Amino acid sequence: MGSSISQADQIATAQQSFLVIQREPAIKDLLESVGYTDGRLESDKASCDAAAQAIEQQDAARMDQIKASEKVTQLRAEAEAKYSALATTVRAVFPADKALHEKLGLRGTPSQQRTQSGFLRKARALYDGVLHQPDLLPPLAEAGYGGERLAGERAALDVLQQADADQEAAKFRAQTATAEQKQALAELRSRRSRFAKLAKLALKGNPQALAALGLR
Repeated sequence: MGSSISQADQIATAQQSFLVIQREPAIKDLLESVGYTDGRLESDKASCDAAAQAIEQQDAARMDQIKASEKVTQLRAEAEAKYSALATTVRAVFPADKALHEKLGLRGTPSQQRTQSGFLRKARALYDGVLHQPDLLPPLAEAGYGGERLAGERAALDVLQQADADQEAAKFRAQTATAEQKQALAELRSRRSRFAKLAKLALKGNPQALAALGLR
């Protein structure tokens, strides 16, 4: 089972060999002569099943990570658009109040918002600053930013933060599943390598049997 063989082919070849051994007593008897008892065959089959399961789990974990990443990307884009719109509105409604702009974090550079934590910090400063300063609310309401809208957009920042945490958890699960898959496949390859050597010894001169077991 060389590295050039796909994972799916490795699993399929191993599974096929177990079926052949189960259905062909003559092959089974010859393999038993080189140590492949029912117990050892069951152990090897369990290793094969574990590898197949590890591949499925890694695929599922990878898809979960992709979905989590896509969700964060979407929520971040939506939150940035809403933040930008509110920031523009605040500047338009209170154009001369530089102290207010400073307090609400509207005088920073765009580079401060590149990281997720940086964006959330800056966006929360704006929303919380507005919501906690009652005298700002009536003018903003006239510009389309009522209290309910502001609270809803502020809550969306918490949703984004949770989605980001979920993405990190999904990334960790995917990394763990990948490591477990590598370990399971390495174990299977080791067992199959040993099986191939001993099976060729037991079935020497019987190319049909070797071919049936996926060996050449």
